[in-house]
Amino acid sequence: MKKYIISTLILLLLCTFLTAQAGTTQPQQPLGDGTEESPYLIDNLANLRWLSENNHEWWIGRYTPIHVSQTANIDASETINWNDGNGFLPIEPPNTVNGFYGVYNGNNFTISGLYMSRGIYLPRAWGGFFGSIENSTVLKNIQLENMSIVSYHVVGGIVGFIQEAHLRQSTISIENCYTSGIITADTNGMFGGIVGMALADEPRGTHISINNSYSTINFTLTNTQHVTSHTIGGIIGIVSFNYTGTATIENCYFNGKIESEGKVGGIIGQAFSPIVLINNYASGSVISNGNFSGGLAGLLPDSLVHEDSVLQNNFWDVETTGFLHATYEEGTPESNFGLPTDEMKNITNFINAGWDFETVWDINPNINDGYPFLRSFDYRIDPPTTEKEITNEVTTALIGNYPNPFNPTTTISYNLEHTGNVKLQVFNVKGQLVRTLVDEVKNAGEHSITWHGEDNNFHSVASGVYFYRLETEAGNHVQRMLLLK
Repeated sequence: MKKYIISTLILLLLCTFLTAQAGTTQPQQPLGDGTEESPYLIDNLANLRWLSENNHEWWIGRYTPIHVSQTANIDASETINWNDGNGFLPIEPPNTVNGFYGVYNGNNFTISGLYMSRGIYLPRAWGGFFGSIENSTVLKNIQLENMSIVSYHVVGGIVGFIQEAHLRQSTISIENCYTSGIITADTNGMFGGIVGMALADEPRGTHISINNSYSTINFTLTNTQHVTSHTIGGIIGIVSFNYTGTATIENCYFNGKIESEGKVGGIIGQAFSPIVLINNYASGSVISNGNFSGGLAGLLPDSLVHEDSVLQNNFWDVETTGFLHATYEEGTPESNFGLPTDEMKNITNFINAGWDFETVWDINPNINDGYPFLRSFDYRIDPPTTEKEITNEVTTALIGNYPNPFNPTTTISYNLEHTGNVKLQVFNVKGQLVRTLVDEVKNAGEHSITWHGEDNNFHSVASGVYFYRLETEAGNHVQRMLLLK
């Protein structure tokens, strides 16, 4: 009897251990057969785990599309316990050559708390809800909340790697999707809030469209040894098509956080091939001391900006991103605008640029922190800022300049909470340095300095809009002024 009790206890402990290792939810095949007429219906976490881990059951071949439809909100927070701590396995075929091909419609249902961590034994280096996709795949209406992805080399919130199509003239579409949470990198790589990397080496004409989507992902780095090797974009990390092919990003925005010394852009990190950016904006915090960074894009070759690519009617917040230029190579192409925070919340600036505020965009001071938002998503109403919150704001700030407009002199005032290094500089609308007014240690307190409308060579500058930026250890602050002669 004693031996039986001991054996039973051991068996129970073993079952408990195995359950903890596997997570409480086991794979369960969803309804449907994966065809367009009868898509797989993802109704719960068990169905989602089946799609993730039983790819040998649904993958038919590179030329046969799979159709999936999500039918309920899914709490995926227990995925942190799956697969020996590696969490959720990205959705992709069982081999290491092909990507997912088909349609996934999230139907605007959420998946919250998804966790992924690439183990050393996993065969692929890219991570995301989808590991890799190809051909004319359509991913739409996917909402990933509070996700966490760790240690992958190529990471995108929706898809890590878009690979070259095996079908000619394929168009991959990602529409009406959003991501929030954290992407943690401990090695060099390519990272994006929606897509990590898009690559095509064959002349099959792969085209990518990311439309009506946004990300509030925070990118964090745990290994500073390779920090200059990172390529990070708020929407997509890197695009590289060696032959015919384009990447189009339209009606998207990024409002997360990026901190890196590599190639960093509010929308795209780097492109080696033509890109089309229309009606996008970046308002997230972009902290970068790298040489290849910009409010919209990090590194774009000269020819792309002028000949093949289109950068039109895009905006970025010069205060939160810290950049007065749109791209590293070319400064700011025409019809793209860097504005202070208050102007980024002014609907007139976007309407004047031709943005659609009837069917696509909207703006409300209590939604999305006052920035434009996409009508197709349900947003939380932000609580009003209380007087107590206002009085507790950090005291290091630009007070402003007076008079404004001015001719030819104006006095710029600023306040410092602590003694430290201070740099106050004036830039033109192209992001070019005009005059350094202060570059030294200053005591805490209020300060002011007069600018006489001259550059660093003491030549008078032309009439127009100028930005002045205060740099301290506490961060950057930007405002604009108007010189009228």
